[in-house]
Amino acid sequence: MENKENVIEVKPLGFGDIWEFEADKGIFVLQWDNIKVGKPFMAEISGLHEKYGFERHFLNTIALEFWKGQPSKLGVRLGDIEVGKIYEMKNPASWRHPDIRTYIRVLSKTENSFEAEEISRENLIKYFMNKKGGN
Repeated sequence: MENKENVIEVKPLGFGDIWEFEADKGIFVLQWDNIKVGKPFMAEISGLHEKYGFERHFLNTIALEFWKGQPSKLGVRLGDIEVGKIYEMKNPASWRHPDIRTYIRVLSKTENSFEAEEISRENLIKYFMNKKGGN
């Protein structure tokens, strides 16, 4: 990671690997392997939801490139991603395969990157169940 002065950091929960995500000029580019099967998204997860699994708040996306008049590359402003928050990132795969969902907790960020701990869906459900029971 780059200069860590004035960087807010939180400790990992101990669920998974730590990843560094780059952002170009303050824009984090979302993975999008197949532009014909839906759009990727990034959403903050704040808890469990009876119908949808997780209570999500979708971050605004920015169209960075177009193909045949439709967005073909989307990004999220790094300023919209907060340290300590948990996010779901969806990468549409194909008609025959399920979307790839990645769950992360942001540990720190700088001007052009952020570090996050990957969390499995199962561990995320357990985390929110324990959090709910503790309140």
